[in-house]
Parts: sequence; C-alpha cells; structure tokens
Amino acid sequence: MELTGLYGDLQRENRRPRTEVLSLRTRPAEGRIASALRLGPGADTLVLRRLRYADDEPMALPENHLPAGLLDPGEKELSAHGLYALFRRAGLALRSAEQTIGARRATASEARLLAEARGGALLTMARTVLGDGGARWSSAPTSTGRPGTPSR
Repeated sequence: MELTGLYGDLQRENRRPRTEVLSLRTRPAEGRIASALRLGPGADTLVLRRLRYADDEPMALPENHLPAGLLDPGEKELSAHGLYALFRRAGLALRSAEQTIGARRATASEARLLAEARGGALLTMARTVLGDGGARWSSAPTSTGRPGTPSR
C-alpha cells in the first residue's frame, strides 16, 4: 500500500492535474499546526497554498505546512509536481498518515477560486504525514475541495 496525494491520484485517473501556486512563505507555527508537527510555538514552517485543477476544472485548495528545512520547493516545482512526489525525489519516504475529513460552507474567496456558489458545501481535510526519521508535515484543517474531490 502506498500513501498518495491528490496530484498523483488525478494522474492515475488520467485527469490532467495542474497546480497554481497561490502562496509560498515562511510562517511561525501556532496552535493546531505546531501540535500536529510537534514543533514549539513560533517555530518556522514553510506554508504552501495552491489551487489544484483536474482537466482544467478547479478541484481543491490544499494548504500544507512543512517544518522549515524539511523540503524547499520552488514555485516551478510545485506547479509541475505533486508534493508527495517532491518528497520522494528528495529521498523522504512517506510512512503513515492521520487524516480527518469534514465539511463546511465555502467562503467568498474559496467559492470564487473553486467556481462554486458562495456558501456552497466544501469537503475539508486535515492530514498529518509521518516520514523517515520522525519527519512530519501537515495539510491544514483548511484544505478544501469540491464535493467529489478524492480525499487526499
């Protein structure tokens, strides 16, 4: 069994994934993110926010938090590859994950980006991945997707 992400799942389904990087910045870990990553409050994390498409249809707004120094992808790499593929290319094996799936209403910004009605239903997903040597990274509880999006 292999731990997979949305980009790879879409590729396997011949759905032509495409990624638009919305932001890539360093931010201090707080609250739930610091706890999930087992970092002290204020420790630097790399925050990646992207808009994922399948067959040119907007599908998801993943937001990932990585401990600073774990992986340093550029916008070009994030646009061309899935995050899990970048981890594997860097030699980091994905061992296990904890995931929680829920739902909530879309904000105006999310609705615009995902071509959904404001207040429409979105899936939410929070995933914390454990890799080699205890390395951890997280998808924020704000990762959202349109109904029908694979839950990865």
